[in-house]
Parts: sequence; C-alpha cells; structure tokens
Amino acid sequence: MKNFLSLIFVVCLGGCVFGSGSPSSVFYNISPVKASGKIYAQPRFSVGIEKVSIPDYLNKPQMITKDKDTNELTISEFNRWGESLSGMLQRTIAVDVSSYLPNAVIKPKGYITEEFDYTVRVEIAAFGGTFGETANLAAWWMVYDKNEKLLNRKKTELSLPLEDGYNNLAMQQSLLTGELSKQIAAFLSRLK
Repeated sequence: MKNFLSLIFVVCLGGCVFGSGSPSSVFYNISPVKASGKIYAQPRFSVGIEKVSIPDYLNKPQMITKDKDTNELTISEFNRWGESLSGMLQRTIAVDVSSYLPNAVIKPKGYITEEFDYTVRVEIAAFGGTFGETANLAAWWMVYDKNEKLLNRKKTELSLPLEDGYNNLAMQQSLLTGELSKQIAAFLSRLK
C-alpha cells in the first residue's frame, strides 16, 4: 500500500512539473501609424501630451472585448497589453501627432514642472471591439495653452471593421488611435 501511494504521489508530481501547464500569454501594443494626408510643416511650438485617462474597466493588462449579442465583456487572461494602456496611448498619440507636425516638439508630458506652449488631454470613453463586427474608440480631447486656457474640446468617435483575433484588435486600435491623433494635429496646426 505504501508503494502504491508513493507511486501515485510521483505520478501527480510529474504531472504538475512536466504537464502541459497553462497557455502562454501573448502581449500586444498600440503602434504609431505612418502619417497619411496633410503634413503641417509650419508650426514651431511645443506640445505636451498628458497621460491618457481611461475608464476603470479598461485599466488592466488584459484585453477586453464585447459580446455581439449582449453587453457582456470578455476579459482575455492570455491576451494582454504590453504596458499600461494609459501610458501606451499617451506615447503613441505623441508619436502620431508629431508625424503630422514635424517642426513642432511633441512629447509625452512626464512632469508637472515641464512647460509647453500647449497641452493635450485625452479622456477615453470607449476602447475595444466586438469580433466579427467593429473595433471602436471614443474620446474627448482638449487642447490648453500654457496658461491653462481651454482652446478646444471635441469628442471623437471612430470605428473600423474587426475580424476575429486579438492581433487584429490591436492593429485596428492602432489605426483608430492614429486617426484620433490626426484630428488633434489638424487643430494644433492652426495655432501660432
């Protein structure tokens, strides 16, 4: 009996150590997109992009999708953002906006003491998608001058078709973030 229990223990231990284990996580990012359309060469000023505000339900490393037929959200344990969504969007928007305004200095605002001619704040209202339907991005964005005077407040709502797969979701969200950045750049291009 003792040998039988020892054999069961060894088999169970071997299954834990050498078993298939859980699936590996896959990490994605929101990538800057190549500028398309008008490039604004004139503006020569500095712009700080503040950390992007996102809803609490999105403030996690897992990617989130919505079910087609219900309001149910699916949190994918093994498909994750490569960094905080807020920081990744801040950095990507800064790179995307700077591609439209090559003579301006545009960077993520990291410190309260940093001074810029203009500051951009983005508040994400929706950022996700439904497989087989659409990827969506809805955001309020504001531009302030160096005296904190509000110069513009606009809501942008965008969507693109979304095939199945988390890589497709990340690619479409990159394109949507690029389009949001293009709208921000177009407004900034009119400032002096």
